[in-house]
Amino acid sequence: MSGAEKKAIILRSFAAATIVFLTVFGVFFPATFGEWLEWDDTVNFVQNDRYRGLSLENLRWMFTTFHLGHYQPLSWITLAIDYSIWGMNPVGYHLTNQLLHAISAVLVFAIAGVVLRLVKAERGDGASTVRDQFVAVLIALVWAVHPMRVESVAWVTERRDVLSSCFWLSAVYLYLLGHGAARGRESGAAHRGLIVAAWLAIVLSLLSRAIGITFPVILLILDWRPLKRIGGDRGWFSRAARGVWVEKLIFAVPAIGAALVAPLAQQSASAVMTLADHSPVARVAQACYGLVFYVWKTLLPIGLSPFHEIDTPLKVASIRYLIPIGLVMLTAAALLIYRRRAGLAIIAAGIFVVVVSPVLGFLQSGRQEVAYRYSYLPTVALITLGGLCIDHWARRRGRAAGVAAVVGGGIAIVILVGLTFRQIGVWRNSKALWTEAFRVEPSSTTNQTNYGYYVLLAEGRAAEAAKCFERAIALRSDNELAHENLWLALDRLGRADDLEKALSAALAIPAVAPNAHAARGNLSLRYGDQKTAEAEYEAALRLRPTYADPAIALSNILLRGGRRAEAERHIRMLETRYPLDPRVRELSNQLNPTDARENRR
Repeated sequence: MSGAEKKAIILRSFAAATIVFLTVFGVFFPATFGEWLEWDDTVNFVQNDRYRGLSLENLRWMFTTFHLGHYQPLSWITLAIDYSIWGMNPVGYHLTNQLLHAISAVLVFAIAGVVLRLVKAERGDGASTVRDQFVAVLIALVWAVHPMRVESVAWVTERRDVLSSCFWLSAVYLYLLGHGAARGRESGAAHRGLIVAAWLAIVLSLLSRAIGITFPVILLILDWRPLKRIGGDRGWFSRAARGVWVEKLIFAVPAIGAALVAPLAQQSASAVMTLADHSPVARVAQACYGLVFYVWKTLLPIGLSPFHEIDTPLKVASIRYLIPIGLVMLTAAALLIYRRRAGLAIIAAGIFVVVVSPVLGFLQSGRQEVAYRYSYLPTVALITLGGLCIDHWARRRGRAAGVAAVVGGGIAIVILVGLTFRQIGVWRNSKALWTEAFRVEPSSTTNQTNYGYYVLLAEGRAAEAAKCFERAIALRSDNELAHENLWLALDRLGRADDLEKALSAALAIPAVAPNAHAARGNLSLRYGDQKTAEAEYEAALRLRPTYADPAIALSNILLRGGRRAEAERHIRMLETRYPLDPRVRELSNQLNPTDARENRR
């Protein structure tokens, strides 16, 4: 290839990458004007000042905290940079998410181009052409403007997702380049500098979020096909293949470290379900459901709910789970039977399953059964496979098929953009978010609870809200927020008798009893009965020793009564468990006024 031809290819690639970047950024630009969502955003950013700055104290917190069950120091650093520029204006935080997503789209374009060239070389179809770059652009755009991407991009809390994914995709691209995939060199002639860069990229990804813990396995799949560094003629454990396995050790070290830290972070937030609550069989059924769900929604992205709740215990024998289990088994069997002809499909399916496996529910954390943010990276493999298959079909069928593929791709992108615009509107504020969640899945106790609070109660429709909370409690009796919101609604309506009945009924539910005692304490304090309030708060803390609200209220009572030694016990617990809560800091200042004055100086 002449120098002029190489220059032309570089210019075309740059132009295509620019088109991808500007298109994706433009499609997601309306998300810039979204508000802070009262769903993690409030606790992460509005009520948290520990990330606001890059002082040594801020950095120490970022690298040691498991705040809300995540270890993400690099994500916190980018958020601190946002704060230094924008303060508490969410516009800047949204812009950063959109920039990262647009960069990831360019990386998907680059990776798709590399894979396409490798596949063509294997088939003997010739050198790279304009058509190849066009196919790579379509693959990148279908992935990037898909409405399933909105959750990761439009929700500031998911900075960890777009940031870690950007580094993850960079690592894949650098690894492919390092083994000569883009330069037509022999795959064994690895460029050490690019491999080191790939290692650094995956380390940065893991410091942003732990989703990259399976990365070494992904590299082994790529080594098999399309790089052909192991398997086939080279063998799996030959002398030539041994170096490939050894190379993975340098990628395995940070991955193993992240895999050990991630469960500790989740457990610190008490978010992990026990085997008693969620059996191993149920977890396998949930995993099969998730695999089918993400593929199905990728093909037909309608009825997207911001929150799909898991209903425990799972009814594994129901059609809802039996059909996905059957589909997964049939797909696995088909790929095994036709493995000689389905090489690309096996690669794509393998990458998809391996990347999504940490969030399929084997280590279930939280109440979500599936979430669209979990599809961000895994669907890259599926959409790339779809693009390659359509391109191969069109090449074999001739010019008319090529035109049909282009027109079909264009129509698909236009439809996806329209759906994405609508989905961005869903994520603009808490009211829109929970209105849509309730519309799509009204049978979810969480959706009922949040719709009642963020929509009905916020609009002053307390009677409707109370009914909504009652339905949520009927769906799951241990829904603490539903109980608390019901008490709030009944109190606003002045229905004192109904409120007392609701509180008494809640005392019989072990998971909600501490909340009921705390609420009775608040009511007693409001009516001036401090002695009863103190007894109720103590009862709540006996049942839940780390319960913040009654501990704070009781500490205030004790401090006002001059009982500093009794108050100190509760305040020390609060300082350990809830260091970001401004109410806790105020109590600490009251307990140690000298230290508070020194800090202000």
